Amino acid sequence: MMEIQEIRNEFIQFLKKQEVDRSGRDFFQLADIRVHFQTFSTNNSLNFNDVFRKIREIINEFINNNLLMWGNGAEEGMPFISLTNFGKDCLQEDDLIPYDPEGYINEIKQQIPKLDEITLTYLKESILTYNKRCILSSSITLGCASENLINEAINHSLKLNDSSKEQLHYIAKISKIKYISESFKIFKERVKILKNQNKLSCEINLDKVDGMFHFIRINRNQSGHPTGNVPTIKAVYANLQMFIEYAKEIHKIMNSMDLKT
Repeated sequence: MMEIQEIRNEFIQFLKKQEVDRSGRDFFQLADIRVHFQTFSTNNSLNFNDVFRKIREIINEFINNNLLMWGNGAEEGMPFISLTNFGKDCLQEDDLIPYDPEGYINEIKQQIPKLDEITLTYLKESILTYNKRCILSSSITLGCASENLINEAINHSLKLNDSSKEQLHYIAKISKIKYISESFKIFKERVKILKNQNKLSCEINLDKVDGMFHFIRINRNQSGHPTGNVPTIKAVYANLQMFIEYAKEIHKIMNSMDLKT
């Protein structure tokens, strides 16, 4: 039986096609979906009833995530389904990744093949809980993914092929630090020095990394302490959206370092 992820991908393609074919109309009917997936099931030698059951699950998931809603403007409910304004924006910007958990993980694995398993574990949890609207849990686990990513980069930097006093001082200094915010600050200073000394093999954007790190950390701290302040869905969505670029930039720094063999 085909995995639900593959069926979800086909449904997303169906939604995109509706946007193009209907020239601005943002609704369709269950019958349209049924016809499309009858053909899809036949072409892939699948049981249509099994496929359509999964489609109903996906529709329910997308409604809960504010991508779809019942009705077409004039009619309030079934059999019509409409894209929400948010859903239309996501389709137009090709920005459905946080609502496609397996697709998100596959994308980041493809772009960063060496991404470690601990970071991936927390990232998967963050995406899944986001889709369940568990915003506190999603924010905390994404913060854990970010912290582990930075720790991986710091551990990498300790293996530099550099016996200078600066490197030895850096190792001694960072080994005494307990908190990730302080460790990151020292790591960033070290990377800046290496960059100025032309000891990194590629261009890096430290300001970009710094901004992303603190944005994720602020939301994680807000969620991880009993303050009563819950990050907005938009804030966590933005964090998930930028995490791939953030991880790519961190790995670019790691890959640019000349390590001891």
